[in-house]
Amino acid sequence: MQASANIDSKSAKASLTRRAALSGLAVLAVPTTAAALCVAPGSEGPDPIFEVIERHRAAFMARLIASAVYSETPTFGPDYDEATCEACMAADSEGVARDREAALALTTTRPTTREGVTALLAYVDAFNNRAIKLPHMPDDWYSCPFMWPCVPWEDVDAFAHLVVGNAAAALRDLEARS
Repeated sequence: MQASANIDSKSAKASLTRRAALSGLAVLAVPTTAAALCVAPGSEGPDPIFEVIERHRAAFMARLIASAVYSETPTFGPDYDEATCEACMAADSEGVARDREAALALTTTRPTTREGVTALLAYVDAFNNRAIKLPHMPDDWYSCPFMWPCVPWEDVDAFAHLVVGNAAAALRDLEARS
């Protein structure tokens, strides 16, 4: 956690302040809706896709915050500080990696309820339409289709294919159980 300590101690140098970053984290949704409590008949608990969606939302917001901080960190000149720059770069890289892992879980965690399938597809659609934004910089840092991880497959990016395939398989499973 050395990276975050360096970022916090130098936050006055960046236009993205610690307070602004924390306010960005405050907008993360908590899965408390009735849909998040959906339990499939014969299952052992709530539909897992709701937790995976929220985990991705949190990981993506953390990625945006880390990337915004890094983009505002001087990389040369009189305000350049090597330790701060390296810490911000490491935090940004870690944020991208965690976001990728959370996004790929959307393609492998099978929804167990119709509400879960609907939530997965609605989340991907909302993400693609800039639904997740840094509150203090909404025109600069937001979700959109090119922010999904690249999943190469036969010379195309297969992320959308994998999400739709996951939703279709979930619907087939639900139909077989009814």
